[in-house]
Amino acid sequence: MKDNKLKSEVFAERLSQLIKEKDINLDVLAEITDLSAATISRYKNNKMVPKIPTVKVIADYFNVNPVWLLGYDEPKHKKVDGYQDFEEIPVLGSIAAGQPVLAEENIKRYEKVPSEKVKDGQYFYLEVSGDSMIGAGIYEGDLVLVKRQSDVNHKEIAVVMVNAHDATLKRVFKQNGNVILQPENKKYDPIFIKSKDARIIGKVVGLTRSF
Repeated sequence: MKDNKLKSEVFAERLSQLIKEKDINLDVLAEITDLSAATISRYKNNKMVPKIPTVKVIADYFNVNPVWLLGYDEPKHKKVDGYQDFEEIPVLGSIAAGQPVLAEENIKRYEKVPSEKVKDGQYFYLEVSGDSMIGAGIYEGDLVLVKRQSDVNHKEIAVVMVNAHDATLKRVFKQNGNVILQPENKKYDPIFIKSKDARIIGKVVGLTRSF
């Protein structure tokens, strides 16, 4: 590309293309990427140019090459050779209320994961604290792999923020506009809340345990 202005125009076009292809609402994309819908709108309308880390977050969600997304003449998708590619996934010790999910202060370290496992979205690990999910085979100290999404299906295990408190790991039951956050340990009571008071952070899609 010849200049920054042209690159920004191509970035805006390619971002708009990806949003259309995935048929995703800007509010949903904002929730997943920890950006505001207004900011994403400015990006796609070429009113603002994102910083490189933000481009990487957006590219990871759409599973495209960030260099291509930036407007360069590169392949849309990363090349795959005979070796297994890996992604570095952040490990969070907790998710504090009032902060972006992937705020630097939440990140303890990074773990390498085969790219094939995390190719279709944005992911993070959450370090499990407590024994409320042992019935699901999830123990204290385990790392659960979480895919960022703003909703889950009935009975799926998710990371949920309740009434602006720190996030919790529970099985989600949906009932008549309400949400039941069900522990997998009889020592603990379920949490009954209105759907509007439950913010789904992501769905648990895997688990890693160190021995």
